[in-house]
Amino acid sequence: MKRAALCLFLTGTAFAGGGGAPPPPTDDALRPLRGLSGRAFDLAWLDEMTGRQTVLGGLSELERRYGQQPELKAWAARDLPLRQAAVLRLQTLRAQVEPPQSVSSTDVIVAIANGSEADFLNRFDSFFLAEYAKASAQVSALARLALSRSQHPALRREASALLRNEERRRSGLKEFR
Repeated sequence: MKRAALCLFLTGTAFAGGGGAPPPPTDDALRPLRGLSGRAFDLAWLDEMTGRQTVLGGLSELERRYGQQPELKAWAARDLPLRQAAVLRLQTLRAQVEPPQSVSSTDVIVAIANGSEADFLNRFDSFFLAEYAKASAQVSALARLALSRSQHPALRREASALLRNEERRRSGLKEFR
């Protein structure tokens, strides 16, 4: 396996290791949403949140497969179906806000380069903890933005539920740091 390419694919940056508190989410992803309102905001928010939930689910799936700490692997295995359910709810909600014109699927191919499989596996749990915390913080920021900007009641309920769930999930990870 090639660690650097996987890390770059998932996060946009090479993994530096560590864990600790997640950095505050950058405003870059939220900035375009701040200029939208009404239906345009709702659709953009649903797309962004679906993507973030998908990344978190992918991280949990990778930890479940490659993590070295049995308890953290078990935690990720419990998190994965929650992320998958959130994606399905968000997709359903998006179809209510804007019925789809056509169905498309995206196959994600992860090209793994630079580094040995043993090195990658030895550092995977730290990678998971660091990247999951950052992605989760972004999900929370996105949910808070929807609570303040969306006019769609179902979307606001979903954002509120996602925010509560993110706080619980991050709290559950504290024992692994």
